[in-house]
Amino acid sequence: NNLYAISVGKKYGSAVERNYIKRVVREIMRPILDVLPNVSVVIVVKEASKTLKFLQLKEELTELINSINQKFNIEEN
Repeated sequence: NNLYAISVGKKYGSAVERNYIKRVVREIMRPILDVLPNVSVVIVVKEASKTLKFLQLKEELTELINSINQKFNIEEN
């Protein structure tokens, strides 16, 4: 079971903006976490990510998860 939490501070923007970025990150993380075994992740979204487009954000998160895999030698299912 993979668990993840998405944290977006009030400095990010209005509730609508915060909820939107949470939905975007959740959708990006869904296929990424499906291939990892028993991982718990907390994603803290910073205000600087407002300027990123969907594909850029997806690329950044994928690179981050890949670097975590390499650092901790996590094997895919």
